[in-house]
Amino acid sequence: MDHTVEHRTTRMPRGFRYSLLLAGLVIAAVSLSQCRMIDSPTTGVDLTPSTVSGRSVCLRDCNNQYKTARNAEQNRHRAAYRACGSSKSCKKQEKTLHKGNEKALKSQHKECKRGCYNEGAGVGGR
Repeated sequence: MDHTVEHRTTRMPRGFRYSLLLAGLVIAAVSLSQCRMIDSPTTGVDLTPSTVSGRSVCLRDCNNQYKTARNAEQNRHRAAYRACGSSKSCKKQEKTLHKGNEKALKSQHKECKRGCYNEGAGVGGR
């Protein structure tokens, strides 16, 4: 005796499948339209004109401060180097001091510019 089980797959009518697809799309559209707008961007980067111009003004101020301080250091260095006269140890100390001052100025310039960016201002997860 041969026992064969006949499996029959039932197909949904095409109209019913399209109705289910349309219902799913409507549900998705309605549920997504219920999202509320947030006042700050998700990435934390705000590119509104006021913040962009504020940053550029801040960066410009940092650059101007750096240039002024660097020029003052150059003038101080030249005067101190001339004041050393023919003393090699004095000139060597002045060069070392000048390099240290330049390094400090560059570090201050970098910190000033870092302060111009206010990304991640601590308002996430309100």
